[in-house]
Amino acid sequence: MATVSAAQVRPVDESAGASTNQPQVDVIMVRSIPTTIRRCGFRFSQEPYGIVISGLTDEQLERLENDPDLVTERGTIDAPTAAELGVAAETSTEA
Repeated sequence: MATVSAAQVRPVDESAGASTNQPQVDVIMVRSIPTTIRRCGFRFSQEPYGIVISGLTDEQLERLENDPDLVTERGTIDAPTAAELGVAAETSTEA
């Protein structure tokens, strides 16, 4: 499950007008109102915690967004490149 930092996230309303050539990934930033709370297999605190939405089920996403003890905000981040993920780019070696 990929997580992101709050500094990487652009709110959805700002992302819509952003012009970037890099693909975007939808994320949800979650923080708890109590000091800590566990939901959907995650531990949340009062510090924002980002989760890539495609890594959640529809049920998990709905539960997080509707929980009165959590504050959520959707946003986007630039999709990581293969180099950022530490994946070597494949090259074709034709004879």
